[in-house]
Amino acid sequence: MQITVEKSGGFLRQEARAASLGRMAFLALGFALLTALGAQVRIPVPGTDVPMTLQPLAVLLAGLLLSPAAAVSAVAIYLAAGTLGAPVFAAGSGGLLGAT
Repeated sequence: MQITVEKSGGFLRQEARAASLGRMAFLALGFALLTALGAQVRIPVPGTDVPMTLQPLAVLLAGLLLSPAAAVSAVAIYLAAGTLGAPVFAAGSGGLLGAT
């Protein structure tokens, strides 16, 4: 005697999708915060006035560890926060008219 179990259709799949979207949003926000924190770490480079930051490392980690959609969302959240004036860019700058 063989017992077969059918997967239920709508409700469980919708619940799993909602959990997956919530997890993706949480990870995207986390990596946006990690990118903002990495931008504040300045490492002086001898012979130049431009310091190195850990921001590229955070962006690369997002690309390696997250799904493509979550990685793009993380960078978009970071850029949107900086554009709206949050001091998340290097040297605590932010906004459309900040120093470049």
